[in-house]
Formats: sequence, C-alpha cells, structure tokens
Amino acid sequence: MLQNEITLIFAQNLFFIIIFSFPFLISYFKNIISTNIDKITINLIIFFNISLIISFFQGFSLLIYFFLITIFFIVLIKKFKDLRVKYYFDKSLVVLFFILIFLSIDVVYKLEFDWDTKLFWYFKVLNFYQDQSFSNLNQLPVGDYPHLGSYVWYFFWKYPFDKYEYLGRLFYIFIYVVSIFSLCDCLKVKKNTKLLFSILTIFITYKYEYFSGDQDILTFALLIIISKYIFYLFDKKNYKNKNQLIFLILFSINVLLWIKNESLIFSFILIICLLFFSILDIKQKLFIFFGFFSLVLIKYLIYEIYQITPGSLNLQLDQTLKTDLNKILFKVKFITYYFIGYSVLIPIYIINFLSIILTFLIGNFKKDIFFKFLLSFLILNICFMYLAYLLKSDDVERQVKASMKLFMFELSGFYILFFINFFNKFILKYK
Repeated sequence: MLQNEITLIFAQNLFFIIIFSFPFLISYFKNIISTNIDKITINLIIFFNISLIISFFQGFSLLIYFFLITIFFIVLIKKFKDLRVKYYFDKSLVVLFFILIFLSIDVVYKLEFDWDTKLFWYFKVLNFYQDQSFSNLNQLPVGDYPHLGSYVWYFFWKYPFDKYEYLGRLFYIFIYVVSIFSLCDCLKVKKNTKLLFSILTIFITYKYEYFSGDQDILTFALLIIISKYIFYLFDKKNYKNKNQLIFLILFSINVLLWIKNESLIFSFILIICLLFFSILDIKQKLFIFFGFFSLVLIKYLIYEIYQITPGSLNLQLDQTLKTDLNKILFKVKFITYYFIGYSVLIPIYIINFLSIILTFLIGNFKKDIFFKFLLSFLILNICFMYLAYLLKSDDVERQVKASMKLFMFELSGFYILFFINFFNKFILKYK
C-alpha cells in the first residue's frame, strides 16, 4: 500500500467524522441527542434522504457536497465561541476514528469484489460516476435493484478526492461502525464499558466480505440505527419525543427501501410489530401506517415514471403450489439445516438466542412488551425467510447456500436488542 493511499484513508475518514458530527441539519430532533454519535446517526439518515432525492436529477450530485461543506463552515463560524477543546477529544470519536482506520486499511489491502458486485452493483456505481441518469439504470442488469447504496458509493468516490473507488466504500465502514457505537450506547453501563461492548461487537461481526461492494452491510447498519430509535420509543424517558422518533424511523425505512428489495418486507414486518406492541396512541399508529405505505407508493410511482419494472423478487407461487408434499418437506428440512448452521456461524445469533432463553427463564417476559415486540419481529422474519425460499421452485439448495447467510446477517444487527434488553433488566434487578 502506497503512502499517499494511507494519507487518503486518514483524510477520508476524518472527512466523514467532521462532516457528520459538526453540523446538525434539523434542530427538530435535538431533544433526542445525548451524544455526538447520536448526532452523527441522525445526520446520516438525513444525508441519505437528501442524496436519494438528488439522485433522480442528473448533474446535481455536486450540490450535496457543497451543501454539507457550506453548513459545516456556517456552523463552525457561528458556534466558534461555544466550542470546547474537550469536543475534539471525545473519547468515543477518538476510538471510533482509529477503528475506522484499522478496518479501512484491511478493506483497501484486499480490494476484492464479490460476485453480485461484479454483476450488478458496480455497474450502478459507474452509471453515476460517468454522469449517467437514474433512468439509465434500466439499461443495466436487474435495473430494479435499488440504487441508493451505489449512489453514495459513487458520491464519496468522487467527492472530495476523486481518486480511488474504495474511498466510496469506506463510507460503508463508517456507517457500520457508527451504528454499532450508537446501539451499544443503549446499555446502562459506564461509558468505558459501552466502548468495550462496541469494540467486541465489531470484532465478532466484521468480515471483509461484507465490504466487498454488496449492499447487505448497509441494511445491517440501517436496521441497527432503526433499532436504536425503537429502543428510545419504548423508553418512558422519551415519552415527549415520540413524534420525532416516529419521523426518524420512517426516514430510516425510506432509506432501507432504496437499498435492497427485501427491505420492503423487513420494514413491513417492523411496522406491523410496532402497531401491535408499541405504546403509541391511535394517531401515532395511523401516522406510522399511512407514512410507511406512502413511502412504498412513492417508490413505485417513481419506478413507473422512469419505466423501471420491479421484477427481481421473482417468486414462483403457481409452480410451488403444484409441488408434491415430499418435496416441500425436503425444502423445509434443507432450509432448517442451513438456518441452524448459519446461526452458529453468525455469533450475534448465538448471543441473542441465549438472551431469549435467559429472559424466559429469569425475566418477567409476560409483562415485557418490548421483549414481545422483538420476539414477534424475529419470528415473522424467520417465517418470511422460509416462505421466500419455499416459493422458489428452481434449485432451492443453490439459493439457500448462496444467499441465506447474508439474509440472516442483514437482520442480525437488529436482534442485538435482545441482549441489550436482557442485560439492562438483569443489571437493574441485581444491582
């Protein structure tokens, strides 16, 4: 690795931290912020939504960059007298920065694309990098695959340095690390212990393959960020902030819808669980329900306008219903075998299954509405996974081997809440 590449890695990660931690884009959410990491996550969600809008208009990408830089300097000049030296030495940001550098060097050292990246995602990145329009995606393989992850990859490849493509993928590392730091902040322990949990979570979840260009890591990180807002939603301390949290959840779901196609199902299940188990009034539940379906409708209206035909889900219901019972049972057995196997290979599943068992054994789960919400979300997602593979009549074995592990990984970040919920209540009980 060349010295100038190492310098660029440092500069790019410093750029991420400065841009997303200094300016705060919308003061409406300020009551939710308790740490600099909270500020970064909210700014990330707002940035994604702004990027999504601009991605539909050819030649407007540079505006995002100038928008962020302008806000940064306005805030910096306006708030200069209020800045304290301790901000620059925020322990969480310092630890976060060095983790970013370490993981970035690992990604840059390997520089290998996975199969889907070579076939689909990198073409979308090049589409924007070469100043092609959103509508031109229809000319690429599987044009209906959501484009937002590829768009931000292109954006941070081109701005601010326009040097190497991996500079764009370093943003994937940034949101991954920030999301874990953000969620571990929900633990009711001292700050140093939270940092330790963050480092351990990164240690057990990081693999280079997740940063080789596929979009699963973005789904993983965004679901973690959503889980943080949902944790706040169930916390009585945030009773007055529920409307702001609902907006953040919907904004985050809107980003998910434009990252991976299966995120539509994840989001739908999440909304259903919130409607049945959250402590919201009827107006708030109606707002969540209609807000979600409005976002879905807008997405498919945009597809209609740009003549992009959704079709990559490709479920084969008619053929599946004609399949004999023995073949269906074989599929169920095969899916179950790999589900158990991948649960062992993804450490978060082991930790959270243990947390579920311990909650049943020593926790008062019958009165724990948050635990019921999490358990319902887990069960419904497992049901969807089985259904999705059962409805694929062609070569289920190959599809399970190729995609189930990543499918399970995408959702695993959200399930960390099982451990956090158990840990917090166990510590409070025996403190």
